[in-house]
Amino acid sequence: MPCDTQVAYHDNQLVFEEVLNDVADLIQISNIDRIVFGGDLNTELSRRASTHTRSLNQFVTNESFSFLSALSCYEVDYTHESDAHGTRSTLDHFIVSSQLGRDDFWTEVQKMRGNNSATPTIVDDCLSEDDIALCFREKYNTLYNSVGYVPEEMARLRQEIEANACRHEGEMCPSHVLSVRDVTIAVSNLKRGEIRENMT
Repeated sequence: MPCDTQVAYHDNQLVFEEVLNDVADLIQISNIDRIVFGGDLNTELSRRASTHTRSLNQFVTNESFSFLSALSCYEVDYTHESDAHGTRSTLDHFIVSSQLGRDDFWTEVQKMRGNNSATPTIVDDCLSEDDIALCFREKYNTLYNSVGYVPEEMARLRQEIEANACRHEGEMCPSHVLSVRDVTIAVSNLKRGEIRENMT
């Protein structure tokens, strides 16, 4: 990328914006939704007077991107040290689709299963244990309520199950056991996008 400038409509600024526009056009014609790109963008985000910084921030906002440096897991202090002055700055940036982490929520969950007892430090952009727990609850509620049902039929089934469970007082009986095959058959009978009358 061309060197940073503080002068509006400078040739360097025009070339910088042209490159950003080319990236936006490439994304548009490629019809992709998960994007990671990076490189020497020749601007430090803390430079408020920089026309490059303003253009880059506007580009990231318009395209619904995020700077990787904005994430808590980012641990790079600087990417350039001036030989002449010894000053340090971050001129190299990685930019990612904002939805990149959120779309992979259940993949993250799957990776954490097994014998791994470590507590994750970030899940779906949530950092604290309370926020992560709340995120899981919201995702579970969305998943649990994602298939329509007839409320009256569901209430009847719940009553029947509770009556059977109370009758046996915690004893294991064949009517309480669901096999993997039972669940597979039930799920395979669900039809994506199907809407029936009286279903909520």
